[in-house]
Amino acid sequence: MERMYGVTFGNKHSYDDWGIYWNGYSEGSPEPQRLLFEVPYKNGLLDATQALTDKIFYKSRTVSFDFIVHENDKTWPEVRSMVNSDVHGKHLHVTMDTDSNYYWDAYKCTVGNYSNEEEFMKFNIECECFPYKLKKEVTTRSVEVTGQGITLTCPNSDMQVNPTFTTDQEVQVAFTDYKGTIVTIAMNAGSHTFDNIEFWKGDNVLTFNKMSNNASVTVSYREGSL
Repeated sequence: MERMYGVTFGNKHSYDDWGIYWNGYSEGSPEPQRLLFEVPYKNGLLDATQALTDKIFYKSRTVSFDFIVHENDKTWPEVRSMVNSDVHGKHLHVTMDTDSNYYWDAYKCTVGNYSNEEEFMKFNIECECFPYKLKKEVTTRSVEVTGQGITLTCPNSDMQVNPTFTTDQEVQVAFTDYKGTIVTIAMNAGSHTFDNIEFWKGDNVLTFNKMSNNASVTVSYREGSL
């Protein structure tokens, strides 16, 4: 039997666990955060949104999922209780079967009112989410540093992210940030994250230099898409 598409809330699948039918969804774009000031003797407003940084920050976004179930299903009261118990008011990771490589980090899930239409009961689950949908699998890139000027290219999606470096030997890394500033850091064996190495959208190039011994370096980061 063909598997029914649905939505997973935490570890509960809408069809496999509750037996309800997914009937579509709506997804709002996240609203950019703005910092606007009124300035005397100036027309309009002063937009200082990117005065301190070139980043654009976003407010949370709303994703709403619609579901239906046959009203004459004798288990309907039980199903309604299960959905409320598993979802309502909770912070969950939410994944659609049709976009299974990503998940929404939903700060709060709200089960909406139930309505009767013909022989069906309809309701929705509204999720207030982190503005970016996040990749389920962490992106990893590895390199063997056996000399000087060994480069590693790390592609990234929309969300800016600070990668984690894991190395088995002391090694030096150089990175040119979005302003053209070259950041050079020597790191000991272990795992490290640096505030001043941040990947932006597109290809991010790291340059490694051997210090005393050859080093095996892994770079890992979770990508996010708008």
